[in-house]
Amino acid sequence: MNIIQHAYAMRSDGRIDLTIAAESNALVFRFRDYADETDPEGVRSRELDDVRPGGLGVYLIRTLMDESGFMEPPKGGGNVFQMKKFTTE
Repeated sequence: MNIIQHAYAMRSDGRIDLTIAAESNALVFRFRDYADETDPEGVRSRELDDVRPGGLGVYLIRTLMDESGFMEPPKGGGNVFQMKKFTTE
């Protein structure tokens, strides 16, 4: 939803590629869009005491995932956001 809302400004024609891979100790999720490059410094969650619908995607990602962040922008433009959830044994 964050990609649709923020990268594509709610346009329905934006392409999103999702790759899910298993590493030896983690599940890796990579989202690639083809929108304008995102400034990672501008991506943040709202205050939790600001109770209203929406605005918690970044908070949930940071709470539920063990690692997350933007990767080097791909050639040809767009953004790649990666999340990792480490497995427990």
